[in-house]
Amino acid sequence: MSKKPSINCRFRTYWNENNPSIQCWVVPDTPEEEFQPFREYWLESGTDMKIQEWLRMNNLNNYKLDFVLMDYALCVEIDGQEHGRPANIQKDRKKANDLQIHLGYTILRYPAQTVVASMSYVEDEIRLCLKNNFGVN
Repeated sequence: MSKKPSINCRFRTYWNENNPSIQCWVVPDTPEEEFQPFREYWLESGTDMKIQEWLRMNNLNNYKLDFVLMDYALCVEIDGQEHGRPANIQKDRKKANDLQIHLGYTILRYPAQTVVASMSYVEDEIRLCLKNNFGVN
């Protein structure tokens, strides 16, 4: 029996199928690739050494992002139940702050239940953010 893809992978697949002109990073081939921080950002950018060096210098090697639109520095985090724990809340805030301060990312957060119940709602909000912040139609 095959393992069901994570909600992160399912949302990236859904997004790419419904938004062909604004692709997010690729869905990984293996579960191990899913957890390599910024892996797809490295692959898609021409500045992979610069990004890797930045992560190392800022002690961010363990960060991963659920959904990224690299051209717009927009990250969407999908939070499961474990994100409600105090230690995880603190880590999530630090990661969001680091990404905002050092890379200028905009971070949107959604509970996994919201994504599962209504991927189109989350898609609409991301598109609204792209329109309001970056003029994307």
